[in-house]
Amino acid sequence: MGGLRGEGPGDVIHQHHADILRRLAHRNHLPSNRGTGAVDSADVEEARDILTQIEDLQHQVVARSQK
Repeated sequence: MGGLRGEGPGDVIHQHHADILRRLAHRNHLPSNRGTGAVDSADVEEARDILTQIEDLQHQVVARSQK
């Protein structure tokens, strides 16, 4: 079961979460980002932390596959 365009599942998951981070960071800076449903810095930081965890897992997979 391959990913899109020959990408592995980890690459697809990484791209998905990177897109989420970009969208949240963009929304956080919009003047219209107010009230219910507004994105704040904590939301952006949480998305960044998740992306970092995914990258750490990808590095672990690569390291294990080279043993």
